[in-house]
Amino acid sequence: MVVSIVGPELVAGGPSAWLGGAAVVVLTRKTGSLLAAMVGGLGVVLAVRAVL
Repeated sequence: MVVSIVGPELVAGGPSAWLGGAAVVVLTRKTGSLLAAMVGGLGVVLAVRAVL
């Protein structure tokens, strides 16, 4: 369900969205917590946008 909501944004997004999505996948597998993974993914997106 989350993929159907976020999927189109990932396709249209740039590198920051792609890296954030990848971070969410990795963090979900590591922690088992979707909430923690979403917060981590948001942090990655913000950090990449600050650099770019």
